[in-house]
Amino acid sequence: MNLYELTNRFWQEGEYEPYSSTEVALYFFLLYRANARRWQMPIRCPTEMICNRIKTSKQNLVKARECLKQRGFISFVPGKGKEVAPTYTIMERISPLSVEMSVKLSEQLSVPLSVELSEQLSPYNIKDKDNNKDNSNNNARENESGLDELELRLSNDTSWQESIISLLSSSQQMELSHTEIENYISQFFQYLKISGIERREEKEVRTYFFNWLKKTILNNKKNAYKQQETTTQRRSTDVPVASPKEYQGTF
Repeated sequence: MNLYELTNRFWQEGEYEPYSSTEVALYFFLLYRANARRWQMPIRCPTEMICNRIKTSKQNLVKARECLKQRGFISFVPGKGKEVAPTYTIMERISPLSVEMSVKLSEQLSVPLSVELSEQLSPYNIKDKDNNKDNSNNNARENESGLDELELRLSNDTSWQESIISLLSSSQQMELSHTEIENYISQFFQYLKISGIERREEKEVRTYFFNWLKKTILNNKKNAYKQQETTTQRRSTDVPVASPKEYQGTF
């Protein structure tokens, strides 16, 4: 595995969807452990030990590792009490359709901890780091396109849109039309432009649009449910007409 590519991909996706502080700390800690074991997967790490090292609770750790798994950065097998510790595997490639957004976003990144862990990583399996970095940057720039061109490609790709509609309908029970997809594509690229992004690789943008779309739809559903619940609570209750006898006596 190439450590530079793993960390670069991690921060690239963070530009679109920030991580929680625990997600950042956990991922870099696992990179540190994997590198120390010369990338022999899976790596076994007791939950209590990880919590102590990255200064977090078990609840936050469980949530963070699930989010990293959904976004395609790691896979793991839960442990069995104190007898068998969980095992973790660093994923080298990210599958666009298997990546899911974490529901809760946080801008509080644990920079000191991530920097500390990064500095502990010795350069196993990294050759000519500077040359690899330059080559990767050059290749990335060659494959990038402007946002207007990318928006046109995604809007015209009806078969790709149909695949998204079918996938969301079967797995998430979200019914969308092509018109709605096109509106979401327009909103997505407006978001990228506002964020200061000018150029990106087409494959990368398609992946992030799928993730962004799912998150947006889920949030819209939650907001609609909360609004409906608030309206129901505020609705007055009608008092049925009673006979005159029921009004007699003291109140």
